[in-house]
Amino acid sequence: MIYSDTLTNILAGPFLSDHVLIMFDMLIVKPVHATEYKWVRNYKRFIITQSHIDKLIDKIKNCNLNEMVDIVENNLRELLKKHCPLVKKRIVMRGFKSWVTPNIKRSKRYQNDAEKKWRKYKDTNSWNVYKKCRNIHNNYIRQAKINYMSDQVMQIGKDSKKLYKLVNKITSNVKENQLPNRDNDCDLANEFVNFFKGKIS
Repeated sequence: MIYSDTLTNILAGPFLSDHVLIMFDMLIVKPVHATEYKWVRNYKRFIITQSHIDKLIDKIKNCNLNEMVDIVENNLRELLKKHCPLVKKRIVMRGFKSWVTPNIKRSKRYQNDAEKKWRKYKDTNSWNVYKKCRNIHNNYIRQAKINYMSDQVMQIGKDSKKLYKLVNKITSNVKENQLPNRDNDCDLANEFVNFFKGKIS
């Protein structure tokens, strides 16, 4: 059977004329996304208090303009290094998803905020809030995928060729071109002609 490695629990339903309803579980391979690393700062932690300003004013008294600029710049660098140092962040380069909706983006932000609070405080209330946001986000994703795939199948209609292409795309079962590598398509065509001529003769 085609897709025997990706389909399990196959059940055939009642026949409808010359068609039959089929139910199955499909194994979909999660794609591997490219990643890159960037150096970033969390500027939300950067807070200048009045005491910092007073100390800075005391330092730049009786200084010329160039000295003032150097002192202010050095102090700002020290504050940045202390309160929001550079950290290496891993970024996953995900491609565009047609099924992503505004609700999914919004729920993802809520989930990230709730997760940060839970990791910071480690209390039961934060965990319950994070778990609720996570479940809502996952439900949005599941429903959006169902709606998107259903629309794709409905648009295909009775075209079985397009349906097989869609299934191959979903299951990452795209076959590579098995033709030999040639610089010129004409040379490849001639090789095929000579090969089959030899078989006939």
